[in-house]
Amino acid sequence: EIQDKSAPAGMLMTLRAVTYDKDLEAGDLIVMCTDGVLDSKKEDEQWLRKIIQQIQRENPQEIADMILREAIDNDLGRARDDMTVMVIRIENN
Repeated sequence: EIQDKSAPAGMLMTLRAVTYDKDLEAGDLIVMCTDGVLDSKKEDEQWLRKIIQQIQRENPQEIADMILREAIDNDLGRARDDMTVMVIRIENN
């Protein structure tokens, strides 16, 4: 898990780039989401981690859709903030 507390894109004229180094292998997933998704269930900060650990799907779009639906459900069916989810699967060349 990598978290960065930066300002939303477009809020500042200049941005400080933050880089991370992580070895990835074929089949690994990268899940990126906005704070609106993460904050949708404040009483359970681990809800997204639990969902990711239970994923049995292969298609990144289906995984992103599932996470987004759960985040909206967490907010009682109505998003209180913007919610964006991106899922990337690492493949062999």
